[in-house]
Amino acid sequence: MQPAPPAKNSWILSPAWDIALFIASPLAAIVTLIPLAGYFPSADFGAFLLAFFTFGHHLPGFLRAYGDADLRRRRRIAFFAAPPIIFAAAYGLAAVDLHGLLFVVFTWDIWHVLMQQYGFLRIYDSKIGAIDRLTAWGDRAVSLSWYVTFIALSPHYTHDLLLRGYSTGLPAVSPSFLQSVRAALLGVSVVLSAAYLIRQCSLWKRGTPVSWKKLLALVCFLCATWFLYVAYPDFVVGFAVWSAFHCVQYYGIVWAFNQQRAAKPDAGALVRFLFRPRIGLVLLYGALILGYGAINWSQRYLSGGTLLTLLTAFVVTSGTLHYYFDGFIWRVREKETRRPLVLDAAPAEGTFAFSPALAQAVVAGLAVIGLAALELYRPYDDLRVKRDLASANPGLSTAQRNYATALRRAGENTSALPVYEAAMRLDPRVALARHEYGLTLAAMNRPVEAVAAFETALSADPQLRAAHYNAASLLVRSGQSTRALAHFRAAFPTGDENALRELEREPAAAEVLNNIALGFLQSGDRAEALRLLKRAVAIDPQHAAAHLNLASLFVMNGDRSNAQIHYRAAIANGDAPIRSAAEKALSRIR
Repeated sequence: MQPAPPAKNSWILSPAWDIALFIASPLAAIVTLIPLAGYFPSADFGAFLLAFFTFGHHLPGFLRAYGDADLRRRRRIAFFAAPPIIFAAAYGLAAVDLHGLLFVVFTWDIWHVLMQQYGFLRIYDSKIGAIDRLTAWGDRAVSLSWYVTFIALSPHYTHDLLLRGYSTGLPAVSPSFLQSVRAALLGVSVVLSAAYLIRQCSLWKRGTPVSWKKLLALVCFLCATWFLYVAYPDFVVGFAVWSAFHCVQYYGIVWAFNQQRAAKPDAGALVRFLFRPRIGLVLLYGALILGYGAINWSQRYLSGGTLLTLLTAFVVTSGTLHYYFDGFIWRVREKETRRPLVLDAAPAEGTFAFSPALAQAVVAGLAVIGLAALELYRPYDDLRVKRDLASANPGLSTAQRNYATALRRAGENTSALPVYEAAMRLDPRVALARHEYGLTLAAMNRPVEAVAAFETALSADPQLRAAHYNAASLLVRSGQSTRALAHFRAAFPTGDENALRELEREPAAAEVLNNIALGFLQSGDRAEALRLLKRAVAIDPQHAAAHLNLASLFVMNGDRSNAQIHYRAAIANGDAPIRSAAEKALSRIR
Protein backbone atom coordinates (compact mmCIF):
# COMPACT_ATOMS: atom_id res chain seq x y z
CA MET A 1 0.00 0.00 0.00
CA GLN A 2 1.43 3.36 -1.07
CA PRO A 3 1.65 6.02 1.66
CA ALA A 4 -0.61 8.99 1.16
CA PRO A 5 1.18 11.99 -0.32
CA PRO A 6 1.82 14.80 2.16
CA ALA A 7 -0.91 17.39 2.27
CA LYS A 8 -0.09 20.62 0.51
CA ASN A 9 0.37 23.68 2.68
CA SER A 10 -2.11 26.32 1.52
CA TRP A 11 -0.43 29.00 3.65
CA ILE A 12 2.61 31.08 2.75
CA LEU A 13 4.10 30.85 6.26
CA SER A 14 1.53 29.55 8.73
CA PRO A 15 -2.10 30.32 9.63
CA ALA A 16 -1.19 32.81 12.36
CA TRP A 17 1.59 34.57 10.43
CA ASP A 18 -0.37 34.72 7.19
CA ILE A 19 -3.36 36.32 8.89
CA ALA A 20 -1.13 38.81 10.72
CA LEU A 21 1.15 39.72 7.79
CA PHE A 22 -0.77 39.19 4.57
CA ILE A 23 -4.52 38.87 5.12
CA ALA A 24 -5.59 41.01 8.09
CA SER A 25 -2.59 43.37 8.23
CA PRO A 26 -4.69 46.26 6.81
CA LEU A 27 -7.12 45.98 9.71
CA ALA A 28 -4.30 45.50 12.23
CA ALA A 29 -2.60 48.68 10.99
CA ILE A 30 -5.81 50.67 11.43
CA VAL A 31 -6.46 49.33 14.93
CA THR A 32 -2.89 49.93 16.16
CA LEU A 33 -1.70 53.05 14.32
CA ILE A 34 -4.81 55.25 14.08
CA PRO A 35 -5.11 55.58 17.90
CA LEU A 36 -1.38 56.40 18.11
CA ALA A 37 -1.79 59.22 15.60
CA GLY A 38 -3.79 61.20 18.15
CA TYR A 39 -0.68 61.69 20.30
CA PHE A 40 1.45 63.38 17.62
CA PRO A 41 1.11 66.19 15.09
CA SER A 42 -0.42 64.81 11.92
CA ALA A 43 2.42 65.90 9.62
CA ASP A 44 5.11 64.49 11.92
CA PHE A 45 3.31 61.17 12.40
CA GLY A 46 2.77 60.79 8.67
CA ALA A 47 6.36 61.74 7.85
CA PHE A 48 7.67 59.20 10.39
CA LEU A 49 5.67 56.32 8.92
CA LEU A 50 6.51 57.28 5.34
CA ALA A 51 10.22 57.45 6.17
CA PHE A 52 10.70 54.39 8.35
CA PHE A 53 8.04 52.16 6.79
CA THR A 54 7.57 53.29 3.19
CA PHE A 55 11.12 54.29 2.32
CA GLY A 56 12.51 51.59 4.61
CA HIS A 57 10.64 48.86 2.75
CA HIS A 58 12.73 49.49 -0.35
CA LEU A 59 15.62 47.71 1.38
CA PRO A 60 14.04 44.21 1.52
CA GLY A 61 13.46 44.41 -2.23
CA PHE A 62 17.10 45.34 -2.78
CA LEU A 63 18.16 42.45 -0.55
CA ARG A 64 16.07 40.17 -2.74
CA ALA A 65 17.52 41.65 -5.95
CA TYR A 66 21.20 41.91 -5.04
CA GLY A 67 21.39 39.11 -2.47
CA ASP A 68 20.27 36.35 -4.85
CA ALA A 69 23.25 35.30 -6.98
CA ASP A 70 21.10 33.54 -9.59
CA LEU A 71 18.73 36.48 -9.97
CA ARG A 72 21.64 38.89 -10.07
CA ARG A 73 23.23 36.86 -12.87
CA ARG A 74 20.03 36.78 -14.93
CA ARG A 75 19.22 40.48 -14.48
CA ARG A 76 22.70 41.95 -14.12
CA ILE A 77 22.24 44.61 -16.81
CA ALA A 78 19.08 45.99 -15.15
CA PHE A 79 20.51 45.78 -11.63
CA PHE A 80 23.75 47.58 -12.39
CA ALA A 81 22.74 49.96 -15.21
CA ALA A 82 19.48 51.26 -13.73
CA PRO A 83 20.76 52.88 -10.48
CA PRO A 84 23.25 55.35 -12.03
CA ILE A 85 20.91 56.18 -14.93
CA ILE A 86 17.95 56.89 -12.63
CA PHE A 87 20.08 58.87 -10.16
CA ALA A 88 21.50 61.01 -12.96
CA ALA A 89 17.98 61.62 -14.28
CA ALA A 90 16.61 62.48 -10.82
CA TYR A 91 19.47 64.88 -10.07
CA GLY A 92 19.51 66.43 -13.55
CA LEU A 93 15.77 66.95 -13.82
CA ALA A 94 15.68 68.49 -10.34
CA ALA A 95 18.52 70.85 -11.29
CA VAL A 96 16.52 72.22 -14.22
CA ASP A 97 13.25 72.09 -12.24
CA LEU A 98 11.43 69.55 -14.43
CA HIS A 99 8.78 67.39 -12.76
CA GLY A 100 8.16 64.55 -15.21
CA LEU A 101 10.04 61.86 -13.28
CA LEU A 102 8.11 62.65 -10.09
CA PHE A 103 4.80 62.25 -11.94
CA VAL A 104 5.93 58.92 -13.42
CA VAL A 105 7.01 57.67 -9.97
CA PHE A 106 3.76 58.87 -8.38
CA THR A 107 1.60 57.02 -10.92
CA TRP A 108 3.91 54.00 -10.95
CA ASP A 109 3.29 53.66 -7.21
CA ILE A 110 -0.42 53.07 -7.93
CA TRP A 111 0.37 50.16 -10.24
CA HIS A 112 3.07 48.84 -7.91
CA VAL A 113 0.85 48.51 -4.83
CA LEU A 114 -1.91 46.96 -6.91
CA MET A 115 0.44 44.33 -8.31
CA GLN A 116 1.63 43.45 -4.81
CA GLN A 117 -1.92 42.87 -3.63
CA TYR A 118 -2.75 41.01 -6.84
CA GLY A 119 0.35 38.85 -6.26
CA PHE A 120 -0.96 37.69 -2.87
CA LEU A 121 -4.30 36.80 -4.41
CA ARG A 122 -2.60 34.73 -7.10
CA ILE A 123 -0.29 33.01 -4.59
CA TYR A 124 -3.24 31.83 -2.49
CA ASP A 125 -5.07 30.62 -5.60
CA SER A 126 -1.94 28.86 -6.86
CA LYS A 127 -1.62 27.09 -3.52
CA ILE A 128 -4.90 25.28 -4.26
CA GLY A 129 -4.35 24.91 -8.00
CA ALA A 130 -6.75 27.65 -9.15
CA ILE A 131 -4.56 28.97 -11.94
CA ASP A 132 -6.92 29.51 -14.87
CA ARG A 133 -6.58 32.73 -16.82
CA LEU A 134 -10.15 33.97 -16.29
CA THR A 135 -9.80 33.78 -12.50
CA ALA A 136 -6.51 35.69 -12.68
CA TRP A 137 -8.02 38.41 -14.82
CA GLY A 138 -10.99 38.66 -12.47
CA ASP A 139 -8.70 39.20 -9.49
CA ARG A 140 -6.78 41.87 -11.36
CA ALA A 141 -9.87 43.66 -12.71
CA VAL A 142 -11.65 43.90 -9.35
CA SER A 143 -8.51 44.99 -7.47
CA LEU A 144 -7.62 47.60 -10.09
CA SER A 145 -11.12 49.03 -10.57
CA TRP A 146 -11.86 49.50 -6.87
CA TYR A 147 -8.42 50.84 -6.00
CA VAL A 148 -8.55 53.45 -8.78
CA THR A 149 -12.14 54.25 -7.77
CA PHE A 150 -11.11 54.93 -4.18
CA ILE A 151 -8.29 57.19 -5.43
CA ALA A 152 -10.83 59.12 -7.52
CA LEU A 153 -13.24 59.35 -4.58
CA SER A 154 -10.48 60.67 -2.30
CA PRO A 155 -10.31 64.47 -2.76
CA HIS A 156 -6.81 64.60 -1.28
CA TYR A 157 -5.37 61.76 -3.37
CA THR A 158 -6.96 63.24 -6.50
CA HIS A 159 -5.49 66.62 -5.60
CA ASP A 160 -1.99 65.16 -5.18
CA LEU A 161 -2.25 63.25 -8.46
CA LEU A 162 -3.43 66.33 -10.34
CA LEU A 163 -0.68 68.40 -8.71
CA ARG A 164 1.96 66.09 -10.17
CA GLY A 165 0.24 66.09 -13.54
CA TYR A 166 -0.29 69.84 -13.74
CA SER A 167 3.32 70.42 -12.71
CA THR A 168 4.44 68.65 -15.88
CA GLY A 169 2.23 70.81 -18.08
CA LEU A 170 -0.81 68.53 -18.44
CA PRO A 171 -4.01 70.52 -19.13
CA ALA A 172 -6.45 71.29 -16.33
CA VAL A 173 -9.70 69.41 -15.85
CA SER A 174 -13.03 70.74 -14.60
CA PRO A 175 -14.92 69.67 -11.45
CA SER A 176 -17.73 68.30 -13.66
CA PHE A 177 -15.24 66.12 -15.54
CA LEU A 178 -13.88 64.74 -12.26
CA GLN A 179 -17.40 63.98 -11.07
CA SER A 180 -18.12 62.11 -14.31
CA VAL A 181 -14.93 60.07 -13.95
CA ARG A 182 -15.82 59.18 -10.36
CA ALA A 183 -19.34 58.07 -11.32
CA ALA A 184 -18.03 56.01 -14.25
CA LEU A 185 -15.37 54.29 -12.16
CA LEU A 186 -17.87 53.49 -9.42
CA GLY A 187 -20.29 52.00 -11.93
CA VAL A 188 -17.60 49.87 -13.58
CA SER A 189 -16.39 48.61 -10.19
CA VAL A 190 -19.89 47.58 -9.12
CA VAL A 191 -20.49 45.70 -12.38
CA LEU A 192 -17.11 43.95 -12.27
CA SER A 193 -17.65 42.98 -8.63
CA ALA A 194 -21.06 41.49 -9.37
CA ALA A 195 -19.63 39.44 -12.24
CA TYR A 196 -16.68 38.40 -10.04
CA LEU A 197 -18.93 37.19 -7.20
CA ILE A 198 -21.17 35.30 -9.61
CA ARG A 199 -18.16 33.49 -11.04
CA GLN A 200 -16.75 32.65 -7.60
CA CYS A 201 -20.11 31.19 -6.54
CA SER A 202 -20.32 29.26 -9.81
CA LEU A 203 -16.86 27.77 -9.28
CA TRP A 204 -17.75 26.80 -5.72
CA LYS A 205 -20.99 25.10 -6.80
CA ARG A 206 -19.12 23.09 -9.47
CA GLY A 207 -16.68 21.86 -6.84
CA THR A 208 -13.76 23.89 -8.23
CA PRO A 209 -11.42 25.06 -5.48
CA VAL A 210 -12.02 28.65 -4.34
CA SER A 211 -9.54 30.21 -1.91
CA TRP A 212 -11.29 31.83 1.02
CA LYS A 213 -7.89 33.25 2.05
CA LYS A 214 -7.70 35.12 -1.23
CA LEU A 215 -11.23 36.48 -0.89
CA LEU A 216 -10.65 37.55 2.72
CA ALA A 217 -7.38 39.26 1.79
CA LEU A 218 -9.15 41.12 -1.03
CA VAL A 219 -11.99 42.26 1.23
CA CYS A 220 -9.60 43.45 3.97
CA PHE A 221 -7.51 45.35 1.41
CA LEU A 222 -10.48 47.10 -0.20
CA CYS A 223 -12.22 47.96 3.08
CA ALA A 224 -9.04 49.39 4.58
CA THR A 225 -8.33 51.39 1.42
CA TRP A 226 -11.82 52.89 1.42
CA PHE A 227 -11.58 53.81 5.10
CA LEU A 228 -8.07 55.33 4.96
CA TYR A 229 -8.39 57.09 1.59
CA VAL A 230 -12.02 58.20 1.60
CA ALA A 231 -13.68 58.00 5.01
CA TYR A 232 -10.88 58.92 7.45
CA PRO A 233 -10.76 62.73 7.81
CA ASP A 234 -6.96 63.14 8.04
CA PHE A 235 -5.54 61.99 4.71
CA VAL A 236 -1.92 62.56 5.78
CA VAL A 237 -2.33 59.99 8.55
CA GLY A 238 -4.64 57.77 6.52
CA PHE A 239 -2.24 57.47 3.61
CA ALA A 240 0.72 56.84 5.93
CA VAL A 241 -1.16 54.07 7.79
CA TRP A 242 -2.20 52.55 4.46
CA SER A 243 1.41 52.57 3.35
CA ALA A 244 2.46 50.97 6.64
CA PHE A 245 0.37 47.83 6.12
CA HIS A 246 1.50 47.62 2.49
CA CYS A 247 5.07 47.64 3.79
CA VAL A 248 4.41 45.06 6.52
CA GLN A 249 3.08 42.71 3.84
CA TYR A 250 6.23 43.30 1.83
CA TYR A 251 8.53 42.66 4.81
CA GLY A 252 6.74 39.36 5.32
CA ILE A 253 6.84 38.09 1.74
CA VAL A 254 10.54 38.94 1.37
CA TRP A 255 11.30 37.11 4.61
CA ALA A 256 9.18 34.09 3.61
CA PHE A 257 10.78 33.91 0.18
CA ASN A 258 14.37 34.36 1.31
CA GLN A 259 13.99 31.98 4.25
CA GLN A 260 13.28 29.21 1.74
CA ARG A 261 15.89 30.56 -0.66
CA ALA A 262 18.60 30.58 2.04
CA ALA A 263 18.54 26.79 2.18
CA LYS A 264 19.63 26.54 -1.47
CA PRO A 265 23.36 26.28 -2.25
CA ASP A 266 23.19 28.94 -4.98
CA ALA A 267 21.80 31.60 -2.63
CA GLY A 268 24.07 34.54 -1.92
CA ALA A 269 26.09 34.79 1.29
CA LEU A 270 23.95 37.62 2.66
CA VAL A 271 20.73 35.67 2.06
CA ARG A 272 22.15 32.52 3.68
CA PHE A 273 23.25 34.52 6.73
CA LEU A 274 20.34 36.90 7.32
CA PHE A 275 17.28 34.84 6.44
CA ARG A 276 17.57 32.05 8.95
CA PRO A 277 14.82 31.26 11.50
CA ARG A 278 16.50 33.10 14.40
CA ILE A 279 14.80 35.76 16.51
CA GLY A 280 18.01 37.78 16.58
CA LEU A 281 18.16 37.81 12.79
CA VAL A 282 14.51 38.87 12.56
CA LEU A 283 15.40 41.81 14.83
CA LEU A 284 18.45 42.57 12.69
CA TYR A 285 16.25 42.50 9.58
CA GLY A 286 13.93 45.02 11.20
CA ALA A 287 16.84 47.19 12.34
CA LEU A 288 18.27 47.30 8.81
CA ILE A 289 14.90 48.42 7.46
CA LEU A 290 14.63 51.19 10.07
CA GLY A 291 18.22 52.22 9.42
CA TYR A 292 17.53 52.58 5.71
CA GLY A 293 14.39 54.57 6.51
CA ALA A 294 16.51 56.96 8.59
CA ILE A 295 18.18 58.13 5.36
CA ASN A 296 14.86 59.59 4.27
CA TRP A 297 14.16 61.01 7.74
CA SER A 298 17.49 62.86 7.71
CA GLN A 299 16.12 65.26 5.07
CA ARG A 300 14.28 67.03 7.90
CA TYR A 301 17.61 68.20 9.32
CA LEU A 302 18.94 69.76 6.12
CA SER A 303 17.89 73.29 5.23
CA GLY A 304 19.08 73.24 1.62
CA GLY A 305 22.17 73.13 -0.53
CA THR A 306 23.88 70.45 -2.58
CA LEU A 307 23.69 67.80 0.12
CA LEU A 308 19.90 68.04 0.32
CA THR A 309 19.63 67.96 -3.49
CA LEU A 310 21.78 64.82 -3.63
CA LEU A 311 19.80 63.19 -0.84
CA THR A 312 16.51 64.02 -2.53
CA ALA A 313 17.79 62.51 -5.78
CA PHE A 314 18.80 59.39 -3.85
CA VAL A 315 15.30 59.12 -2.31
CA VAL A 316 13.66 59.42 -5.75
CA THR A 317 16.13 56.88 -7.16
CA SER A 318 15.39 54.41 -4.37
CA GLY A 319 11.64 54.60 -4.96
CA THR A 320 11.98 54.31 -8.72
CA LEU A 321 14.28 51.29 -8.45
CA HIS A 322 11.88 49.66 -5.99
CA TYR A 323 8.98 49.94 -8.44
CA TYR A 324 11.15 48.92 -11.38
CA PHE A 325 12.74 45.85 -9.79
CA ASP A 326 9.48 44.64 -8.27
CA GLY A 327 7.98 44.64 -11.75
CA PHE A 328 10.10 41.63 -12.72
CA ILE A 329 11.80 39.99 -9.71
CA TRP A 330 8.55 38.56 -8.29
CA ARG A 331 7.01 37.06 -11.40
CA VAL A 332 5.25 33.87 -10.25
CA ARG A 333 5.37 32.52 -13.79
CA GLU A 334 9.13 31.96 -13.33
CA LYS A 335 10.25 28.70 -11.68
CA GLU A 336 12.88 30.51 -9.61
CA THR A 337 10.11 32.55 -7.97
CA ARG A 338 7.60 29.72 -7.55
CA ARG A 339 10.00 27.28 -5.91
CA PRO A 340 10.68 29.19 -2.65
CA LEU A 341 6.95 29.98 -2.38
CA VAL A 342 6.17 26.25 -2.78
CA LEU A 343 3.98 26.75 -5.86
CA ASP A 344 3.82 23.78 -8.22
CA ALA A 345 2.10 25.28 -11.25
CA ALA A 346 2.55 28.55 -13.05
CA PRO A 347 -0.47 30.87 -13.28
CA ALA A 348 -2.02 30.79 -16.73
CA GLU A 349 -1.24 34.33 -17.79
CA GLY A 350 -0.15 35.67 -21.16
CA THR A 351 3.39 35.68 -22.46
CA PHE A 352 5.45 38.77 -23.33
CA ALA A 353 7.43 39.41 -26.49
CA PHE A 354 9.93 41.48 -24.49
CA SER A 355 11.47 40.94 -21.11
CA PRO A 356 9.51 42.76 -18.35
CA ALA A 357 12.68 44.59 -17.30
CA LEU A 358 13.23 45.99 -20.79
CA ALA A 359 9.56 46.76 -21.36
CA GLN A 360 9.28 48.74 -18.12
CA ALA A 361 12.49 50.64 -18.79
CA VAL A 362 11.32 51.63 -22.28
CA VAL A 363 7.85 52.72 -21.14
CA ALA A 364 9.15 54.69 -18.13
CA GLY A 365 11.94 56.29 -20.16
CA LEU A 366 9.62 57.38 -22.95
CA ALA A 367 7.12 58.74 -20.40
CA VAL A 368 9.78 60.84 -18.65
CA ILE A 369 11.14 62.16 -21.96
CA GLY A 370 7.65 62.98 -23.21
CA LEU A 371 6.67 64.78 -20.02
CA ALA A 372 9.95 66.71 -19.98
CA ALA A 373 9.27 67.88 -23.53
CA LEU A 374 5.73 68.90 -22.53
CA GLU A 375 6.99 70.89 -19.55
CA LEU A 376 9.63 72.63 -21.65
CA TYR A 377 6.84 73.62 -24.04
CA ARG A 378 4.59 74.67 -21.15
CA PRO A 379 6.93 75.63 -18.28
CA TYR A 380 5.92 75.16 -14.68
CA ASP A 381 4.06 78.15 -13.26
CA ASP A 382 3.26 77.75 -9.57
CA LEU A 383 0.42 80.25 -9.63
CA ARG A 384 -1.20 78.61 -12.67
CA VAL A 385 -0.85 75.11 -11.22
CA LYS A 386 -2.32 76.06 -7.84
CA ARG A 387 -5.16 78.01 -9.49
CA ASP A 388 -6.05 75.02 -11.66
CA LEU A 389 -6.01 72.71 -8.63
CA ALA A 390 -8.24 75.05 -6.66
CA SER A 391 -10.64 75.20 -9.61
CA ALA A 392 -10.75 71.42 -9.94
CA ASN A 393 -11.22 70.94 -6.17
CA PRO A 394 -13.47 73.80 -5.00
CA GLY A 395 -14.50 71.94 -1.86
CA LEU A 396 -10.99 71.00 -0.71
CA SER A 397 -9.42 73.28 1.89
CA THR A 398 -5.88 72.19 0.99
CA ALA A 399 -6.31 73.21 -2.66
CA GLN A 400 -7.68 76.63 -1.70
CA ARG A 401 -4.93 77.23 0.86
CA ASN A 402 -2.21 76.29 -1.62
CA TYR A 403 -3.67 78.66 -4.19
CA ALA A 404 -3.83 81.47 -1.64
CA THR A 405 -0.21 80.82 -0.68
CA ALA A 406 0.85 80.99 -4.32
CA LEU A 407 -0.94 84.34 -4.60
CA ARG A 408 0.77 85.62 -1.46
CA ARG A 409 4.20 84.57 -2.68
CA ALA A 410 3.49 86.33 -5.98
CA GLY A 411 2.78 89.53 -4.04
CA GLU A 412 -0.97 89.42 -4.75
CA ASN A 413 -1.95 89.75 -1.09
CA THR A 414 -5.31 91.40 -1.70
CA SER A 415 -6.37 88.49 -3.92
CA ALA A 416 -5.00 85.94 -1.46
CA LEU A 417 -7.13 87.06 1.51
CA PRO A 418 -10.56 85.84 0.25
CA VAL A 419 -9.05 82.54 -0.92
CA TYR A 420 -7.59 81.96 2.55
CA GLU A 421 -10.98 82.81 4.04
CA ALA A 422 -12.58 80.20 1.77
CA ALA A 423 -10.02 77.62 2.91
CA MET A 424 -10.75 78.41 6.56
CA ARG A 425 -14.49 78.08 6.02
CA LEU A 426 -14.02 74.67 4.40
CA ASP A 427 -11.94 73.39 7.31
CA PRO A 428 -11.76 75.65 10.39
CA ARG A 429 -9.43 73.16 12.14
CA VAL A 430 -6.48 73.75 9.80
CA ALA A 431 -4.10 76.02 11.69
CA LEU A 432 -1.75 76.45 8.73
CA ALA A 433 -4.36 78.37 6.73
CA ARG A 434 -4.92 80.78 9.63
CA HIS A 435 -1.17 81.21 10.09
CA GLU A 436 -0.62 81.99 6.41
CA TYR A 437 -3.63 84.32 6.52
CA GLY A 438 -1.75 86.16 9.26
CA LEU A 439 1.38 86.35 7.10
CA THR A 440 -0.70 87.95 4.35
CA LEU A 441 -2.13 90.52 6.76
CA ALA A 442 1.36 91.28 8.03
CA ALA A 443 2.58 91.84 4.47
CA MET A 444 -0.31 94.29 4.02
CA ASN A 445 0.85 96.22 7.10
CA ARG A 446 -2.09 95.12 9.26
CA PRO A 447 -0.11 93.87 12.30
CA VAL A 448 -2.92 93.84 14.85
CA GLU A 449 -5.09 91.60 12.66
CA ALA A 450 -2.05 89.49 11.78
CA VAL A 451 -1.24 88.81 15.43
CA ALA A 452 -4.89 87.92 16.04
CA ALA A 453 -4.72 85.44 13.10
CA PHE A 454 -1.52 83.89 14.49
CA GLU A 455 -3.08 83.48 17.93
CA THR A 456 -6.24 81.97 16.40
CA ALA A 457 -4.01 79.50 14.56
CA LEU A 458 -2.33 78.67 17.87
CA SER A 459 -5.68 77.98 19.50
CA ALA A 460 -6.14 75.25 16.86
CA ASP A 461 -2.54 74.00 17.05
CA PRO A 462 -0.54 75.20 20.09
CA GLN A 463 2.57 73.45 18.71
CA LEU A 464 2.71 75.59 15.55
CA ARG A 465 6.10 77.18 16.18
CA ALA A 466 6.00 79.42 13.12
CA ALA A 467 2.88 81.18 14.41
CA HIS A 468 4.57 81.77 17.76
CA TYR A 469 7.71 83.35 16.38
CA ASN A 470 5.88 85.39 13.73
CA ALA A 471 3.57 86.74 16.42
CA ALA A 472 6.63 87.47 18.56
CA SER A 473 8.27 89.36 15.70
CA LEU A 474 5.26 91.62 15.18
CA LEU A 475 4.74 92.22 18.89
CA VAL A 476 8.37 93.24 19.34
CA ARG A 477 8.02 95.84 16.61
CA SER A 478 4.99 97.32 18.36
CA GLY A 479 6.83 97.47 21.67
CA GLN A 480 4.88 94.64 23.34
CA SER A 481 8.02 92.81 24.50
CA THR A 482 6.31 90.85 27.29
CA ARG A 483 3.79 89.23 24.95
CA ALA A 484 6.50 88.76 22.34
CA LEU A 485 8.79 86.88 24.71
CA ALA A 486 5.91 84.67 25.84
CA HIS A 487 5.39 83.59 22.24
CA PHE A 488 9.08 83.11 21.62
CA ARG A 489 9.53 80.93 24.69
CA ALA A 490 6.48 78.90 23.67
CA ALA A 491 8.14 78.28 20.30
CA PHE A 492 11.55 77.48 21.81
CA PRO A 493 10.91 76.53 25.44
CA THR A 494 14.49 75.39 26.10
CA GLY A 495 16.39 76.90 23.21
CA ASP A 496 15.77 73.68 21.30
CA GLU A 497 18.36 73.39 18.51
CA ASN A 498 16.03 71.37 16.29
CA ALA A 499 13.38 74.06 16.60
CA LEU A 500 15.89 76.79 15.76
CA ARG A 501 17.00 74.83 12.70
CA GLU A 502 13.35 74.65 11.70
CA LEU A 503 13.15 78.43 12.00
CA GLU A 504 16.27 78.82 9.87
CA ARG A 505 14.44 77.31 6.91
CA GLU A 506 12.16 80.34 6.83
CA PRO A 507 13.20 82.99 4.28
CA ALA A 508 12.82 85.75 6.91
CA ALA A 509 14.53 83.81 9.71
CA ALA A 510 17.31 86.36 10.28
CA GLU A 511 14.80 89.21 10.47
CA VAL A 512 12.63 87.29 12.95
CA LEU A 513 15.63 86.45 15.16
CA ASN A 514 16.85 90.04 15.03
CA ASN A 515 13.49 91.40 16.14
CA ILE A 516 13.05 88.85 18.90
CA ALA A 517 16.59 89.57 20.13
CA LEU A 518 15.53 93.20 20.55
CA GLY A 519 12.70 91.99 22.75
CA PHE A 520 15.16 90.12 24.94
CA LEU A 521 17.31 93.26 25.15
CA GLN A 522 14.28 95.27 26.27
CA SER A 523 13.63 92.71 28.99
CA GLY A 524 17.30 92.78 30.11
CA ASP A 525 18.27 89.31 28.90
CA ARG A 526 21.54 90.14 27.12
CA ALA A 527 22.78 86.56 26.91
CA GLU A 528 19.75 85.32 24.96
CA ALA A 529 19.80 88.42 22.76
CA LEU A 530 23.49 87.84 21.99
CA ARG A 531 22.86 84.19 21.10
CA LEU A 532 20.00 85.02 18.72
CA LEU A 533 21.85 87.87 17.00
CA LYS A 534 24.86 85.63 16.38
CA ARG A 535 22.50 83.13 14.85
CA ALA A 536 20.84 85.80 12.72
CA VAL A 537 24.10 86.96 11.13
CA ALA A 538 25.19 83.35 10.62
CA ILE A 539 21.97 82.69 8.68
CA ASP A 540 22.20 85.93 6.70
CA PRO A 541 25.68 87.52 6.76
CA GLN A 542 24.29 90.53 4.87
CA HIS A 543 21.60 91.39 7.42
CA ALA A 544 22.87 94.87 8.32
CA ALA A 545 20.42 95.56 11.16
CA ALA A 546 21.41 92.33 12.94
CA HIS A 547 25.11 93.25 12.59
CA LEU A 548 24.42 96.73 13.97
CA ASN A 549 22.48 95.39 16.95
CA LEU A 550 25.08 92.69 17.60
CA ALA A 551 27.89 95.28 17.52
CA SER A 552 26.00 97.47 20.00
CA LEU A 553 25.53 94.49 22.29
CA PHE A 554 29.26 93.70 22.14
CA VAL A 555 29.97 97.32 23.14
CA MET A 556 27.61 96.93 26.09
CA ASN A 557 29.54 93.81 27.11
CA GLY A 558 32.90 95.60 26.74
CA ASP A 559 34.00 93.60 23.68
CA ARG A 560 35.16 96.39 21.33
CA SER A 561 37.11 94.09 19.00
CA ASN A 562 34.05 92.08 17.95
CA ALA A 563 31.94 95.24 17.95
CA GLN A 564 34.20 96.80 15.30
CA ILE A 565 33.88 93.70 13.09
CA HIS A 566 30.08 93.86 13.11
CA TYR A 567 29.91 97.66 12.74
CA ARG A 568 31.99 97.30 9.58
CA ALA A 569 29.66 94.53 8.33
CA ALA A 570 26.68 96.83 8.97
CA ILE A 571 28.39 99.64 7.02
CA ALA A 572 29.16 97.28 4.11
CA ASN A 573 25.63 95.88 3.83
CA GLY A 574 23.29 98.52 5.22
CA ASP A 575 21.20 101.28 3.75
CA ALA A 576 21.97 104.95 4.43
CA PRO A 577 20.46 105.19 7.97
CA ILE A 578 22.17 101.98 9.13
CA ARG A 579 25.49 103.00 7.58
CA SER A 580 25.31 106.37 9.29
CA ALA A 581 24.50 104.87 12.69
CA ALA A 582 27.26 102.26 12.36
CA GLU A 583 29.87 104.83 11.26
CA LYS A 584 29.08 107.12 14.21
CA ALA A 585 29.20 104.22 16.67
CA LEU A 586 32.43 102.90 15.20
CA SER A 587 34.11 106.32 15.46
CA ARG A 588 33.29 106.45 19.17
CA ILE A 589 35.00 103.14 20.04
CA ARG A 590 38.19 103.48 17.99
